[in-house]
Amino acid sequence: MRIALVLAVIACPGCGGHATRLAVSPDGRAVLQDAYDGHLDRNWSCSSLRAALLRLPPGGGPVYSTLPQQLGRAAGRACDAALAGIHEGAASAVVGRALGRADATGRCRRYAWQPGTVSVVDGARICLAGGRVARIQVSVHG
Repeated sequence: MRIALVLAVIACPGCGGHATRLAVSPDGRAVLQDAYDGHLDRNWSCSSLRAALLRLPPGGGPVYSTLPQQLGRAAGRACDAALAGIHEGAASAVVGRALGRADATGRCRRYAWQPGTVSVVDGARICLAGGRVARIQVSVHG
């Protein structure tokens, strides 16, 4: 019985349990469509939420009055979780998929987001060597 259960978990990762597939929108447009009614119906990736925030017009406006805050809070939670999954030695592509486009590039890439609801982390500086993560520096403000 125990072997069958283990095989079922291996054969179907994400089925049941707490694992949830993240929705992905590389350019953030689908995130904005989802948020149009005032709340997010899907569990969006950090990279998708950060891309959506970049699509908002500077200064907002009446239509976007609560949207930046809503997306910022969601990004804070998603990016904190994404950052926790990045470790030294990970390929640079893993960082890009998890956190999206860097705010500053070079050997060390900078990523920023609004602090999550249970964290004061608001970004990270991730340094690469040979296409792999060599150092992770967490940004904490507040």
